[in-house]
Amino acid sequence: MAKFRHVYTDFWRDEKVLEEMTPEDRYFYLYLMTNSNTTQIGVYQITRKQMAFELGYQPEAAKALLDRFINYHKLVKYNEETKEIALLNWGKYNLNKGGKPVIDCIKSEIEKVKDKNLIIEILSKVSNEAVLTAVHESCHESCHESCNESSTTSGEKEKEKEKEKEKEKEKNTCPLLQIKNLRQRYSEEQLKVIDDYLDMIRHTRVSGKISDSVTLKMYESWDRYPSICVEYGLYAHTSKVEYHSKKENYTLGIIRNTTADEAFNKLKQLKGQGGTKTNAEPEKRNKEHERQKNILGF
Repeated sequence: MAKFRHVYTDFWRDEKVLEEMTPEDRYFYLYLMTNSNTTQIGVYQITRKQMAFELGYQPEAAKALLDRFINYHKLVKYNEETKEIALLNWGKYNLNKGGKPVIDCIKSEIEKVKDKNLIIEILSKVSNEAVLTAVHESCHESCHESCNESSTTSGEKEKEKEKEKEKEKEKNTCPLLQIKNLRQRYSEEQLKVIDDYLDMIRHTRVSGKISDSVTLKMYESWDRYPSICVEYGLYAHTSKVEYHSKKENYTLGIIRNTTADEAFNKLKQLKGQGGTKTNAEPEKRNKEHERQKNILGF
C-alpha cells in the first residue's frame, strides 16, 4: 500500500522558511517530511548515511545539514544511539485530526519508537484531545509518567534553569576570574612589572590593601591601550620614588599620553639608565670592552 505525506502549500510562505532557510535547507526539510521512513507520528528511524545517499550528498554535507536543523533552526531532535529523528512541528500540522484509522495507526507506530522522549517533544504542538489520549495510552510507562509530569514540573525545571544561569553569571562576573582572563594578554616580564606596581600602589591606601573589584577596574582601564604602553607606565611609576605616593589615575595618565613607539624607546632608556641593574651592567661592560679594543688596535 502506497504511503502519502501531506505538505501544506503554506510551507512556502512560512516566515522561517522564507527568511532563515537557504534553498538547500528547504530541500532537506522537505526530504525529512516526505522520505520513505517517515511515519504518521513524525518520529522515525533513519541513519545519516541513508540521508546522504538518498539526497545525493556526501556524508559530511548531510551531517552538517542535520546539525543545522538541530542547533540553528531547532526543528528536529535526533537520538544518535537509536538513530531516531523527531520533526518537532509535525504534530502541529499532521496530528490534529483524529478518527479511528488515524488513532490505530498512531498507537501502532508509537510501540515501535525506542526513545519515547521524542514523542513527548511532538506533543507540545498537538491540540487534538483524542490524539493526546491515544498517545498517553500507548506510551511505555516511563513515557506516560513523563507526559503527566511535563506539565506539572515545567515550572520547576524553568526555575532550575534560571538558577543554573545565575550561577554561571556569578562565575563569569567573579573579579578574580575576570582578572585572570585580562592578564593573559601580557608576557611574563610584563606581569612581573604589574605585580610590582600593584604591591606598591596598595601602600597608597590607609589599610595597605586593594579590593579585587578595584584591581579589576585597573586591569580594565589598561586593556584599552597597547601592553607596551601599560608596561612603560607602570614601570615608570615604580622606578621613580617621587611617584610612589601617587595613585593609579596618575599612572593611567602616563599610559594614555604615550604611544607604543614612545613607550618602547622610553622603557628601553629607563631600564638602561639603571632602572634595572641587570640591563645596565652588561651595557657598561660592553662599552668598556669596545674602548679597550680600540686602544689596542683590534
